[in-house]
Amino acid sequence: MFISLTGRDCLIVGGGAVGERKARRLLGYGARVFLVAEGLTPWLQDQLDIRRVSLLGNRYSTDLLKGMALVFAATNDKLVNRRIAEDARRMGVWCNMATDPELGDFLLPSIYEQGPLCIAFSTGGMAPGVARLIREQFEKDFGPEWIAALDFLGRLRKAVKNLELSESETQRIFTELAKLSIHSRILEMDHEGMVEAVTAVCRPRLDAEQIRALWEDAWKPLS
Repeated sequence: MFISLTGRDCLIVGGGAVGERKARRLLGYGARVFLVAEGLTPWLQDQLDIRRVSLLGNRYSTDLLKGMALVFAATNDKLVNRRIAEDARRMGVWCNMATDPELGDFLLPSIYEQGPLCIAFSTGGMAPGVARLIREQFEKDFGPEWIAALDFLGRLRKAVKNLELSESETQRIFTELAKLSIHSRILEMDHEGMVEAVTAVCRPRLDAEQIRALWEDAWKPLS
């Protein structure tokens, strides 16, 4: 499940290395980050100083969960983390557990992002390091050309929808476009061949010049 965290209040209990990793990811997705910790890593202290995160105190209490979308139990005390998970379950707040992942409500997978492409890797909390290694191997096959490919397909999808075709005709076009291996043609720098292949699918609804213009707009940032 991919959810939007923009503007959402998220609580991290624990200011060590684990808490820092959680905060970095949450801030990257636009969440409002609140901390409860007796001590902070230098990076978290810097974020506190510039008011990117807020410190609610040095001791956890149940009432701190009110209004939170997510809570991260990231202390090095299993009993405290379990208490947080139990309180969160009772109050309807989703909890991520650092020490006992299986007792939490959700896991944080290893993420690979390339433009609009986002792929998540998880081992169910059993071996996060392995998930990271699999992600790193996967990255070798998914380079920046995917940004252009997905941008182009997004523009093409919008153009086709604007034609107000029947649902069956629209679905036919999208299904055939998915089979064209546009990514492979980009890797081979066969841009003209790709435009011709897409035109054959979309003709007579869209002509080659329209499709070429969409492609040039998508490719421009990478050229």
